[in-house]
Amino acid sequence: FFFFNDTATTEIYTEQIVGSVRCVQETDYKDFQYASVWADDIKDQGFKMFDQWHYMDRPVNEQGFLLNFDHSRHNNAEWIIQQISGALTNQVAINSLTIEKSQMLRFLIHIFGDIHQPLHTSTLFNEEFHTEDGDQGGTQYKIEYNLTSRNYSSLHYFWDSGAGVLPDLHQRPLTSDNFTWVSNYSSYLLNKFPREKLKDQLSKKQPMDWILESYSIARTFVYGQLNGSHVITEDYRDKAYAIVEQRLVLGGYRLCDYLLNLFKDFPIEVLQKFAYQNQQQDTKEQNSKYQARNLRWK
Repeated sequence: FFFFNDTATTEIYTEQIVGSVRCVQETDYKDFQYASVWADDIKDQGFKMFDQWHYMDRPVNEQGFLLNFDHSRHNNAEWIIQQISGALTNQVAINSLTIEKSQMLRFLIHIFGDIHQPLHTSTLFNEEFHTEDGDQGGTQYKIEYNLTSRNYSSLHYFWDSGAGVLPDLHQRPLTSDNFTWVSNYSSYLLNKFPREKLKDQLSKKQPMDWILESYSIARTFVYGQLNGSHVITEDYRDKAYAIVEQRLVLGGYRLCDYLLNLFKDFPIEVLQKFAYQNQQQDTKEQNSKYQARNLRWK
């Protein structure tokens, strides 16, 4: 969500809000780009208990299978957005920025991205996938993709990877070239999709609206255009990528608006204090690195 700073006013607030993310003193994940992927990266450390926070699957069931599927259950993306929003702004702890709040803000940033990816809001049921969880959001839907040398194990991974077009940025830490690409790509998307061009979509203000929007795309295009096929054609890839671009921008704009509204009553002096502490910590870290380098030279 590098599209966050789309206005001067937003930029001021973002720097302060990101300061709350950075109150966790870690080497990585204290910048906005890192914060946005933290919720996925911790899975590699075995933290799987939060997996259901990343999606809210609704059945795509065009063939009318009898289902034993509860898509209204709690512990899903829409529910956790509500819970985190309340926790970040509760009156008991509003004057503090804690590690717990920092981590929950990272989840919130990440989940906004997930619910704009159609396969985080849907699961397919048909003759091939008729078990209790369907194709599990496309993770069990194997595809044949021969358009580039990259291999995609599932339909879900294909969409997670920007319809096979976006580069692989899974390595940590990100390189300076990675950050340059992110900056240039975000500028390109913002120029292509200014707010006024997305006025109708941005009038939808509730997370459930966005989830249903993604679900509609999953039903009509992601699964509908494939019509049971497992082969990704060039035409499907190109149309899918056009959808990806718009979903990325919408997710960024909506995250921006949501956080500005969420933190509108947050004590500004608290944010400023922690922003200052983070700046001091950065200076301390840089000094430590400098001293360690001098020791190696001696």
